[in-house]
Amino acid sequence: MCCCAQTHTGMCPAFQRPSWIPTRLIDLGTRGADTPPHIILTDGLPSQAFPYVAFSYLPNDDEHQGLCEFNLDDMLTAISLEDLPVIFRRAFNIASELQYRYVWIDALCVIRESDEDMLKEVPMMGKVFQHCDLNVTATSADSLLACTSKFDLGGSRNRATFLKLSSRQSRIPWLYQAVPQDVWCDAVVQSPLARYAGYFQDQFFSPRKLHFVGKQVFWECGTLKACEAFPRGLPAQLLQDPLNDNVAEKALRLARMPSEWMMRSRKQKLPAEVAVSWIEVWHQIVGLYSQCIQLDSSAKLPGISSIASEISTLGQDKYVAGMWRSNLINDLLWYIDGTPSHRPDDYRAPSWSWASVEGTIHHLTNLNTCRNFATVLDAHIFLADPAIPTGKVTGGFVILRGFLIKIPAPKFSYIRGPLTAGCFYPDDRDGITDEHYFCLPLRLQPSAFGDYLCGLVLRQKSEPWGLVYERVGMFRCLRGDSLHILGQKKYGLDAYVVSEELENVVDSRPFASDVTIV
Repeated sequence: MCCCAQTHTGMCPAFQRPSWIPTRLIDLGTRGADTPPHIILTDGLPSQAFPYVAFSYLPNDDEHQGLCEFNLDDMLTAISLEDLPVIFRRAFNIASELQYRYVWIDALCVIRESDEDMLKEVPMMGKVFQHCDLNVTATSADSLLACTSKFDLGGSRNRATFLKLSSRQSRIPWLYQAVPQDVWCDAVVQSPLARYAGYFQDQFFSPRKLHFVGKQVFWECGTLKACEAFPRGLPAQLLQDPLNDNVAEKALRLARMPSEWMMRSRKQKLPAEVAVSWIEVWHQIVGLYSQCIQLDSSAKLPGISSIASEISTLGQDKYVAGMWRSNLINDLLWYIDGTPSHRPDDYRAPSWSWASVEGTIHHLTNLNTCRNFATVLDAHIFLADPAIPTGKVTGGFVILRGFLIKIPAPKFSYIRGPLTAGCFYPDDRDGITDEHYFCLPLRLQPSAFGDYLCGLVLRQKSEPWGLVYERVGMFRCLRGDSLHILGQKKYGLDAYVVSEELENVVDSRPFASDVTIV
């Protein structure tokens, strides 16, 4: 930390100067004082006087009930250490040893049983970690105890293994340092905490992170990645290894480039080539986020709202339920590539949004378009809190003008073969139960194998205000593939045969229409 403060000037944010502080903080008191830890309300207090440590951890079933409306007054006076989980008490000790008086822990600073408090606090999580001096992370109390029980945080331990080896040409032994090739990957990039959705956006905003894992402590800031085995920084060979690379970190570096550009030229819009990179970065972020473990299904959009807010500001674009208004045709073409997926019972986003599905999300990588077959007429979202445009939604619709093609139920197929009529990527395989569906072509995408026609597969439903559609998947097909046998075999013994009865039902002629998708 001293090295970061003294030598990383201009590359890492300064210590002890927060320009913003959370609604609540935990005051540990001064060292030697007989004051119990307690919660303080920061409204009206000068932020510069409250440097704090933010603590990230992996929740478990034995977790303390945390801050509630009924115990808020008591915790403003004193927090009973005996009632706290071991991991929280150890986090207090670490903060004190690092000479920090104030700590932020979500379970003790956010009233999670209050919808009003959650709507207000969850979208500000990014700011909580952006303005903290240090983010301390741990997957469990055991990892904290294992790293700190046998030494003072001011000291150090060497966790490397040394080997003496000599060659045939020289009998003089050389000293080699042996270290696992994926040391950073196992401890940080692929740790259980990194795969937790509640921590996902924290890692994007924290200026400095101190990771407590089972074997040693790891340090991470904008300039340096280090650990006890390599206190001066991990060797370049390890950092260049793909196993130790964090894709989210790359996305963050891309995100900072337009940010710095905007600081120098606030009144100008982003160049077109930079604006496109924002879309690619967002797709990458969504793909990573969709792979995280989501403990609270309703927090799908709020869990990424701080990143969305920053991109919305820098990209100067309108956010609509996990997508961007200026790129909506491309953003609608997300899909799930063969991995398990399902739609949660509780509503959390319109069917056309990736946030409505639990599964690993992919986007088409090629953003070049030969031709669009649909036009966006309107896109509207109903927000739980109108003051938070990137937060929780209660409803929404998009109106597209395009060509609807009625088809029989398509067959799941995410790999196109020479005998298969296109690919169908269902959002939920178990949800394809109707006899007929509709294809809505959106764009023609160029590729090395020819131009792909890409679009949505929809289900028609009746609502009090009229006929609407909901998304059930995405399709992609080459020239010569018939949408009427989407995903089916074209030849062979198991080829799809269109019966006379079905021919009477399926109209092969597409009709232009204004399609409302909810």
